Amino acid sequence: MSVNLQSHSLINRMPLRAAWWTRGRFSSVSAVIQNGLDLLRQKTEADEAETAALQLLLVERQGGTFVSGPEIQSRVSAMIGRKRRGPRVER
Repeated sequence: MSVNLQSHSLINRMPLRAAWWTRGRFSSVSAVIQNGLDLLRQKTEADEAETAALQLLLVERQGGTFVSGPEIQSRVSAMIGRKRRGPRVER
């Protein structure tokens, strides 16, 4: 992929002395673009890993036991009752 940076309007409007890539971290426009591409690659890889982990979690959950609505309501009510009967913490 070839990018003609000379014709890019943002670069043509900026004086070289005030260009953001000359203020420290990057030595050239190419370095800025490379860094941007690296960040994009890292984000894409992280998103793909997260998606794969979520898919695995869903497959595992599908294979597990199913708890019906009334059963989960009963379990939650019992848990709330235990918490209410538990020791009170003074503030």
